[in-house]
Formats: sequence, structure tokens, C-alpha cells
Amino acid sequence: MIDTNKIRRTRKQKGITQQYMASQLKMSQPVYARIERGQRRVTPETLEKIATILGENTEEFLDEEINGVRVMNKEFQVHSDSIFNQHFYPDKKSFYEEQIKHLQGLIEDMKKEKQELMDLLKAKMM
Repeated sequence: MIDTNKIRRTRKQKGITQQYMASQLKMSQPVYARIERGQRRVTPETLEKIATILGENTEEFLDEEINGVRVMNKEFQVHSDSIFNQHFYPDKKSFYEEQIKHLQGLIEDMKKEKQELMDLLKAKMM
């Protein structure tokens, strides 16, 4: 999925208007606004153009969902003391740590697969 909220936040942080984005993408401002609201599907080509205009990597705007858990393009980090002590039973800590390692492996596998797909897509676009 594409994190359209991150596209909007990045655009605003850089002081770029929707009108400018739309003109660079050769579309109207209302159509571009629909992209940022998540109401319009974004092609990989358009996402790459958006990332280029914003000076970011395309992957910055992709998010993933793994087993119902949304990972928003950030490294999966666990601050075990605060998380486990505040939210989970301490006697289950090793179980949770095993689950986290398993999910981290899945995330890494999916990142590799995503990169392979992006490479294939780029090759087909050329």
C-alpha cells in the first residue's frame, strides 16, 4: 500500500503546493488532491515521479501489512523493557521475543521480494 498521508506530510514539510505537484505530474490539482486523500489509485510510475519531485526514495511512501500488523516503512525496533513491562506479562517475554524474531524475518523477506518486484517493474518501464 502507499502511505498517502506521508506523501502529504512530506510535501507540506518541503513547502510544496498541491498545484505544483499536479503541474509536475501533468494532472489537475483536484486529481492530485485525491491521491493524497487516498481516493485515487497511484501507479508505480506516478509514485516514482512523486518521490522524485519530493526528493525522496519511492520506498519511503510504501507501507506493509504483515499478519494484520501495519508496518509503516520504518525499521522494526523493539524497546523490550518498556514494551514488555508495560503491556505484556513478563513470564511470556521469551515467547514474544520469538514471535518478534519470526516477524522480523518475514519483514526482511518481504522487503527483498518488494525490491525484486520494483526492479522488475522498473525494467519493464524502460
